[in-house]
Order: sequence, then C-alpha cells, then structure tokens
Amino acid sequence: MTMVRHSIPREMLRRLKSDGIDSGEILPGIYELTGRIPFVSQVIVTGRLPDNGEHAWLKGLTKKADIGHLDNIVESSRTLDARHKEYAEDVMDVFARANIGLMGKIKKEGGQMCRAVNELFADEINEMKAVIAAKDEQLADKDVQLADKDVQLADKDVQLADKDVQIRTLTDRVAQLENERRIASM
Repeated sequence: MTMVRHSIPREMLRRLKSDGIDSGEILPGIYELTGRIPFVSQVIVTGRLPDNGEHAWLKGLTKKADIGHLDNIVESSRTLDARHKEYAEDVMDVFARANIGLMGKIKKEGGQMCRAVNELFADEINEMKAVIAAKDEQLADKDVQLADKDVQLADKDVQLADKDVQIRTLTDRVAQLENERRIASM
C-alpha cells in the first residue's frame, strides 16, 4: 500500500509507531513502513522528493502540483513503452482529478502545455475520433434511411389522396345514379 502526501504525516507516523509500526526513509521522500504491518507499505512525501524529474509521476499525485510537474510528466511519458504508457494514463487521470484547477488553467491558457498533454493522449484521442467518425457515418446512414422512409410516406400520402378522390368520385356517381333511379321510378 502506498500513501502519497505533499508533507510528512508526522501525527500518523507517531500513531503508527505507538502501534508497533516503524518508518524509515529509504530514499529521499520515500518512507518504508515495517514492523507489525501485514503488507508492504510506504509513504511517499512528494515535497521531499528530488526535483530532478525522476519522480515527476509521484510528485504529480498530490493537490500541490504545478505546471512544472505536468511538464515533467509529459516529457517523461514520451519515452514510455506501450505497457507503461497505460499506467501513465491512470496516473494522469489521478493527477487531473487532484489538480482540476491547474488543468482548467492550462486548458484556458492553451499554448504549448495543452499541446503536450494532447500528445500524451494522442492515441486515445485518435481512437475516440475514429469511434466518433464511425458513429457519425452510422448516423448519416440512418439519416438517409429516414429520408427514404419520408419519401415513401409522402408517396403513400399521395396515393391515399388519390384514393380519396376516387372514393369521392365514386360516391358522387352512386349518389347521382340513385337520384336518377328515384326520379325514374316516380
């Protein structure tokens, strides 16, 4: 289990210590929990991680991220293979949700960073575009089918109108014949 925080959770570590769980910084900003804990656990303190870009992904998992963190994430994602890129998408999703204000600002300001984020998700964006294009094509086909049905309905309306005229003509003729027969029988 990994907990990611911007600052050291001193109170939590103190309580864990009183319950027999020790913590030790194994790398700058990365604390391993040992002792009476049933599973491997660590606490990552992003505020203590080096700023060399190596931990860009981890630093982006808190609400304290900035454009520099996002820039480091995007830059490091360019070298990922397909398997790791999938994980990167999950991390970017967490980053975006934790830093909605920052993402809104980036989107609003546009510029290079927005293009870089688009590059990161280019495969997914292209896949979505293809799905949307296919759906648009299906809708266009449905529109053509509906237009054909509209033409067929209009033809049926004309046929019904013609039948109405024929019925009126026949009804008038029957009425005329009945009138003539009545006059003749008098």
